[in-house]
Amino acid sequence: MQTTKLTFNVFTPFNEKFNNAIKALFLKRDSFVDHLISSELHHLEKGLTGKKNSEKAKRYINSGMDKKRTSTSLTIVVKKKTAEQLRGIVKKHNINRDAFINRLFLFFVLTEAGLKRLDIPPKVDSHMLPGVCIDTSSTSPFQCIHEVISDPFFYIRTALKEDQEDLYLTDLSPITPIKRSDVQINEKNVASYFYEKTIIYISDDDLPIGLELSDSELKDLMSLF
Repeated sequence: MQTTKLTFNVFTPFNEKFNNAIKALFLKRDSFVDHLISSELHHLEKGLTGKKNSEKAKRYINSGMDKKRTSTSLTIVVKKKTAEQLRGIVKKHNINRDAFINRLFLFFVLTEAGLKRLDIPPKVDSHMLPGVCIDTSSTSPFQCIHEVISDPFFYIRTALKEDQEDLYLTDLSPITPIKRSDVQINEKNVASYFYEKTIIYISDDDLPIGLELSDSELKDLMSLF
């Protein structure tokens, strides 16, 4: 199997929580990240059908990512096929691949409380999956683990589809606009700061106002999740 290295600039709080999560789950970081990327590329491509960031939008996305104080360089060994497929989608849709990995890490580490704060249902009901029984699980530990690991975002994706949302396009910005002159760290605008680190696609008309936080505010922000 041919491999190569990919280097990402990951939002430090997401990276720390992700590392803690995979350690708790006894997962190998590089192989699991490769699996996350490769298994999600189909969904990413599907969500971006007919969409491509303009250069103006791409500059805005890049500006939100290019902050050394809040990012950590992360080098991952992945299959060459994974790297090539990701590179193709990044070029085709003019996206920032760091934003993609940030969004993967964010959704992977979200607790039920975090999902609620982003206005995403923390539970999947049987009516969301017609014809699929979600009330029973295999008694085989391996089978249970394998089912979840094979598609980690299945239930989040299902919950989002209930509101006709997409994992990579769902708006994580606050319901009410944030004014730079009156910014307070609370549950309404926490999502806005995260949003800037995870934008996959945005139209020129929807470019939001940026939000800067101090180190202590960053710490308080992450405690909410």
